[in-house]
Amino acid sequence: MLFPCQLQSGNIAFHSPYYVFINDSDVSVFLRCLTKHSIDSKPLENGDESSRNPYEFYVSQHAGWTTIMDNWYYSLYHLNANYAFVDQLGDQVDIFQCSVGDADHSFDFKYYKDGQLRRSYCATNPSYRKGELEITVDVGASLPSEHLYLKSDDEFDKVLNIAFAQGAKLSPNPADIRAYSYSVEKLDTNPS
Repeated sequence: MLFPCQLQSGNIAFHSPYYVFINDSDVSVFLRCLTKHSIDSKPLENGDESSRNPYEFYVSQHAGWTTIMDNWYYSLYHLNANYAFVDQLGDQVDIFQCSVGDADHSFDFKYYKDGQLRRSYCATNPSYRKGELEITVDVGASLPSEHLYLKSDDEFDKVLNIAFAQGAKLSPNPADIRAYSYSVEKLDTNPS
């Protein structure tokens, strides 16, 4: 289960370490991407409680945007890091994906628009001290309002407000979120 949180900007988000915002698409685009890699997914039925299973993700659809939110095991984040399945969707639809660290102050984001990677930014925090970031990736032109939000002292505020500045939408209502479980037992690392 995800819990709502209010960003310093006043926007409402949910406590998740990894977000994928997909424009002008419904969840089926993301589910087909998983299926292409032989990752079986299914929605949890009404009344099913999220089990804190490492293979769950959450979906919200609002104002033309589908938002995928990971669990705190970073399961989807690590799958994408290894197999770039979300990155491959960037060829087909506009996507903004972002993540924050669990114990440090690291964060990253990527923005795909019109089939091209327009921006990729990654700040690591090897010292675990706030303010001691190392920029390891800085590709593409800065996005609108990016410079303002990067000044925030909160990682969630940085990445999510940059997403919202690109038009990403997220319902503030927890009732709009559906949980999905998935299995990687048959994971295909080289889909055709």
